[in-house]
Amino acid sequence: IFFIFIYLIHKKEKLLQDINRNLEIQIKNEVSINLAKQEEIYEKERLLAHQNRLASMGEMICNIAHQWRQPLTQISSILMNIEFAFNKKNLTSKNLMEKIDEADEQITFMSNTIDDFRNFFSSGKSKEKYNISVPIEKTQRLLKGALEKNSIALKIDIENDFILYGYQNEIAQALLNIISNAKDILIERKLDNRLIQIKAYSTKKGNFITIEDNAGGIKTTPIDKIFEPYFSTKHASVGTGIGLYMTKMIIEKNNSGLICVDNTHFGAIFTIKF
Repeated sequence: IFFIFIYLIHKKEKLLQDINRNLEIQIKNEVSINLAKQEEIYEKERLLAHQNRLASMGEMICNIAHQWRQPLTQISSILMNIEFAFNKKNLTSKNLMEKIDEADEQITFMSNTIDDFRNFFSSGKSKEKYNISVPIEKTQRLLKGALEKNSIALKIDIENDFILYGYQNEIAQALLNIISNAKDILIERKLDNRLIQIKAYSTKKGNFITIEDNAGGIKTTPIDKIFEPYFSTKHASVGTGIGLYMTKMIIEKNNSGLICVDNTHFGAIFTIKF
């Protein structure tokens, strides 16, 4: 009986060892699968971020063209005036210096525009304290030419210039994505009296930014589908379908905020909460 008892104990121990070994193998396999899935998700997010960056850079090049068109025209006019005055022998030292100052003012504006765009794509990833007015005003400067060219008014109402701690350039990029999207829809639908409104305010519930347009609203159902990668309601020539997805990632994953979208009587409104 004793040897039978020992045999049974040994058999159970072996069974337990086999079970433990199988569990270890299963756990290792599941960990490997999960790591592979996480790596795949990370790679997809990295690829989406890269595609969004390229799309944003393309948008920025167009914005630079809009920003520079007026000062280049002004500089051309200044040079023509100098040439005309010289041919008429009316070019005095005083007039020449005045025209040089005018041209220098336009060149300074163009140089500042380049600085804005370069800083916008700065790769610095250090968190900092900043007033919300800073990324809002930066976005306004970057899009000024494109909005004016398409007769779109941008109204900014900063009720409370609250302070955030995070990645300022990323917030500017998120705002630019939303405003650029609204701009494209306003142009596509050929609406008159085109308007985009930005508000920044604080309540007991938190700090908020809203971006509202009067383009008639988003027809997609459910409306949150617009935040999915590669989803776009715009023509393929102007939409990549990753701008709003990356905006959501920037706000919620990188800057601890929340973003939602709704329709109003006038159009769409994006609400960002910090």
